[in-house]
Amino acid sequence: MLKNYLRLALRTLRREKGYAFINALGLAVGLACCLLIGLFVYDELSYDRFHADADRLFLVTLESTFGGERSVATSSPLALSRAMEREIPGVEVTAATTFTSESPVYRPGTERQGEHRVAFADSTFLGMFSFPLVRGDAATALDTPYSVVVTQAMADAFFGDADPLGQTLEIAHFSSERVPYTVTGIFAPLPHNSFFEFEALTSISSLRGDTGMASGWGGSMYLTFARLAPGTTEASVLDGLEEVVDTHIGADDPDAPHFGLLPLTDLHLSELTQDKGFQGSTRYLLIFGSIAFFILFVALVNYMNLAMARAAQRVREVGVRKTLGATRGQIARQFLVEALLVTGAASVLGIGIASLALPLFNGVVEKELTLAVGLHPAVLLTGLALVVAVGLGAGSYPALYLSSFRPTRLLKQEAGGRGGAARLRKGLVVMQFAVTVVLLVATGAVYQQLRYVQMRDLGFAGEQVLKVPFADDAMAYGHVAVKQAVLDLPGVLGAAATSAAPGRYWHRFGFNPDPDHPDRQVAVHAVSADADYLRTLGLDLIAGRDFDPDRPSDAVGALILNESAAEMLEGIAGVGEPLRGPKPDDNEVIGIVKDYHFASLREPIQPVLIRIGRPISRRQSTTPSWCASSPSRPAA
Repeated sequence: MLKNYLRLALRTLRREKGYAFINALGLAVGLACCLLIGLFVYDELSYDRFHADADRLFLVTLESTFGGERSVATSSPLALSRAMEREIPGVEVTAATTFTSESPVYRPGTERQGEHRVAFADSTFLGMFSFPLVRGDAATALDTPYSVVVTQAMADAFFGDADPLGQTLEIAHFSSERVPYTVTGIFAPLPHNSFFEFEALTSISSLRGDTGMASGWGGSMYLTFARLAPGTTEASVLDGLEEVVDTHIGADDPDAPHFGLLPLTDLHLSELTQDKGFQGSTRYLLIFGSIAFFILFVALVNYMNLAMARAAQRVREVGVRKTLGATRGQIARQFLVEALLVTGAASVLGIGIASLALPLFNGVVEKELTLAVGLHPAVLLTGLALVVAVGLGAGSYPALYLSSFRPTRLLKQEAGGRGGAARLRKGLVVMQFAVTVVLLVATGAVYQQLRYVQMRDLGFAGEQVLKVPFADDAMAYGHVAVKQAVLDLPGVLGAAATSAAPGRYWHRFGFNPDPDHPDRQVAVHAVSADADYLRTLGLDLIAGRDFDPDRPSDAVGALILNESAAEMLEGIAGVGEPLRGPKPDDNEVIGIVKDYHFASLREPIQPVLIRIGRPISRRQSTTPSWCASSPSRPAA
C-alpha cells in the first residue's frame, strides 16, 4: 500500500513541477533558517557539557556589595579551595585556577617568542575536567612545581617532530623574567565549546610570593571549581561555605565575603563571561528560537494556503477515487505522503541553502559552526522528527479538507471556497501577513538600534584611536620607551598607556569618602593612566584642569572624576578639594570630565575615577592597553 502511495505521489509531483518547486522552495528557506538558528542554539547550550561529571561541577562565585549595589564575580581566594575540600561534606574535590592571560613563551637558548594563553591550575584540575592527554599522565602531570601541560599545536610549534615530554619551555608570566617549566603532558585537541581557552596549564604550586598572587584569604584572584558528590544539594554546600567563612574570616567581619555556586554548564550563558566578545545568553536564545518558530510557521501556512487554493484542480480526482471505492483515510494518507515528499525534498534543499549561508552566518555570530553536528545521533533523530512533523503539519489540513468532500458534489461541481474552509484560508493569510509584519517591524527596530549605536556620540574620540593590549606585564614597566616609539610612527598624533581603555572597565572598588559618616560606601571604576590619557581619547574636560606631567604632585594623588562620580560625591569633594579614598592622605580632585560611554550603551554610565599610575592591572583582572590616535588610520 505504501509503495502505491509513493508511486501516485511522485506521479502527481512530476505532473505539477512548478507547484512542487514553489512549495519545496518556501519550506526549504524556512528550514534553512531554522537549521542555522538551531546550530547556534545547540552550540550555546553545549558549552562544557562534554565533561564526564558536568552536572556536578560548579564554580564558586564571590558576591559583594559596593555603594549599595550588589555584584557577582568569578574570583575567590586560593585558600577557599583547600578549605572546601577539607571541611564541607559532599565536596568530592576542588581545583583552583588563575585567569588565562597572554604570556610570552620561549624555547631555551633562543630569542624566538610566541604569545600563548597560559593559566595556573591545581594538580586536581585534569582529573576533575575531561580534557584528555595524548601524552603524559593526567593524575600527576601538574603535581610538581614548574611543570606545564601544553596543546598539541603548541608542542608542534616549539619542538616539531621531537618528543616534547621532558623538554623545557620558558614562560614570562608577570615580568620579563623567563621561568623554566618542564613539559609533562600534551592535551588532545580541546573542544571549542568550553569556558576554558588555555593553550598551556602550569602547576599552581609554581607560584611564588614575588608574583603578587595572594595564596591565603587576603586576595580574590583565583577561580575555584568544585565537584559535588552524587546526591549533594547546592543548599548544603552553601551552608558549608557560610561555616567556612565564619571559621576562617569571622562572622562579625564587615568585609567578610559571601560565596555562591554557579553550575559550570550555566557559566557560558551567564553575565560573568560577556568580556570574551559576542556571546549568547538565555534571552538571546529565546529571541532566536522565537524567530525560527515564526519563520517556519510562515512557511507552513504558505504551503497550506497553496494546497487549499489548488484544491479545485484535485476535486474531480478525489471524486473519481471515492466513486471507485477509496476511503477518506486512504485519500488523506495519499495527500500526507505527497506533503512528506515535498518536505523531504525541501529539507535537502534547505541543507544546501544553509551550507551556502553558513560562512556568512558564522561571521555574524563569531563562531565556527559546521553542519557536521547533524551527524550526532540525538541531533539527527531530532532533525528527522522535525521534518516529519513539518510534513504532517503542512499536509494535515489539506488532506483532511480534500478527503472530506462527497462524491456526488465533487463530480457535479468544483470544490467551493465557501464556509469553514474559506474562513480558514482567510485566517491563515491574515496570520501569515501579521507574522510577516511583526518580523519586518522587529527588523526595523534592530536596524534603528544598530544605527543608534553607530551614530551615538560616545563622549570620546574613538574613530581614529587604536587600542593595543599589552602582550605581557614587562611592557607596562617599560611603557615610557614604548610610548616614545609609538609617537615616532608616521601619522600618530598622541599615545597613552592605561589600565582600562573604553570597552569595559574591570577594576571597581568601594570606599568610604566621608569621615563623618563611616557607614557610607560608594563604588567607582578606577583607571590608572599616564598624563596624556584625556588628550589621546579626546575626553571633554568641563571643570578644573588636566594632568600635568611637569607637576610631580599629580603623580602622587591627583584625581579626575567623570560627571557621574562628581554628582555622587557632591558636597563631599569637588575640584580642588581632597577626597578620602584609595590614598587617604594625598588625594585631590583636580578636574571633572564629561560622562563618556566606556561600556555597553545598554548600561548606564557609572562613576569613574582617573589617576596617574603604572598601567598594569593583570593582577586586578584588567587588560593593560595602549591607546594611540592617528588622523589617517581607521579604528581597529
